[in-house]
Amino acid sequence: MKLQKLKKAADKWSRKEILGHLIDSANVNYSRFINAVSRDDLIFKTYPQDYWVELQNYNTRNWIELINLWKSLNLHIAELIKSIPQEKKSRLTNTHNFDKICFNLIEKNQESSLDYLINDYVEHLKHHIEQIINY
Repeated sequence: MKLQKLKKAADKWSRKEILGHLIDSANVNYSRFINAVSRDDLIFKTYPQDYWVELQNYNTRNWIELINLWKSLNLHIAELIKSIPQEKKSRLTNTHNFDKICFNLIEKNQESSLDYLINDYVEHLKHHIEQIINY
């Protein structure tokens, strides 16, 4: 399979840009996960996804470097997730902004947890990996 760097359309990300977005998402979500442990709320900043992808010029980068970076970040995230005490992951709160930051949005006042955010990250990851595979 030859991985092309061409975009399907000007307003769509290429495969490399999708992977770059997953790298950005890994960085952002790592910060969210580690900070959530010491907070009572689960309110986190959004980030300008399209701008970050464009700024970092992922489309011109080496595939192997991008894949290795993505892999390393996610292995690091997996180790973090394993080390977070379950009571911290499952603690419920309705003070969150999962109506704005999650892949699978939930109502603002609906109770949720760090576990939800972690699982949402995985679903987001799967979604974009499918996009790369089926590009």
